[in-house]
Amino acid sequence: MVWGTTLSTDRVPPDRRVDFWNAAACSALVAQCADPVDRARFSGRMRCGDLGDIRVVELGSDAATIWHSKEHVARVSGEQYLLRIQRLGESVTSQDGREVRLRSGDFTLCDALRPYHLRFSGPASFLTLRIDRATLLRHVGAPERLVLRRIPGDNGPGLLASRLLCGIADAFDAVVDPVAFPRLSSAVLDIVATAYAGYCGEPGCNRHASILRARILNYVESHLGDAMLSPTRVAGAFGISRRYVHSLFESTDEPLGSYIWRRRLERARLVLLDPRYASRTLTQIAEEHGFKTLAHFSRSFRQTYGAAPRDFRDHARADTLRARRQHAGLSETSA
Repeated sequence: MVWGTTLSTDRVPPDRRVDFWNAAACSALVAQCADPVDRARFSGRMRCGDLGDIRVVELGSDAATIWHSKEHVARVSGEQYLLRIQRLGESVTSQDGREVRLRSGDFTLCDALRPYHLRFSGPASFLTLRIDRATLLRHVGAPERLVLRRIPGDNGPGLLASRLLCGIADAFDAVVDPVAFPRLSSAVLDIVATAYAGYCGEPGCNRHASILRARILNYVESHLGDAMLSPTRVAGAFGISRRYVHSLFESTDEPLGSYIWRRRLERARLVLLDPRYASRTLTQIAEEHGFKTLAHFSRSFRQTYGAAPRDFRDHARADTLRARRQHAGLSETSA
């Protein structure tokens, strides 16, 4: 990861700064939109690079709310998570009806395939790691169970992880040979996994139940294409009762059956967005993701994303082209 020259809004005309910043942030990290508290005086700075499979972005700006909407989700090209470390200031992140407040050193995980918003009422800076799900799964089991859980950066493993990750970013170019990037990225994720190790949600939760839930979710992820996958099938695979399966997820924010259907739809959505699968029919996509009929797939997809699969595919591609053209135009303006 070779940090490039810091990108700044300083040389951009005030009336173009917010658009410039949004285009740059979308290109560097993930599709999003900043809504500053004071648009006329807004300023921001960022730098980014790649550490093996991990994109690392350090950014800071004046007070704003950052929106990652359904429209932005449609432009995400893969299953990605954002590990956000609060470097300076305070912030509040909301996703799926849950909210977490971060102070300096704290960090949390966001799912880029689901809408969220981040707000901070004063100047703030963040170190964000964008990690593909497949990469994260090699170190952290069932990362979806850890979304928007605050890891404190002032004590224990969280303190160690936060300081090491920020230290790596601060001293990267001076001490690291690019040949070591892949191994260093693995070490970074091991540090993150250590901070999350043993985390089981709410205080007083049963550790054994938490581990079994993680195993069940990993099983589900690898069998989403099976049309017969259900809580009953899961119970049989683990040699436990269907009632016990349901009890394991009673304290969570989502029943297992709902989780299965959500993940099927999210996987299918990614295929609809991927140009490599442009020739794949909707019927094939439905069957490959566990839907018995195209009608069921289309109805479920429309209920979740507000558009039929075919329309969603067409609109998402058009939005991506517009975003690329806008970013190209803003880059030329600021050159």
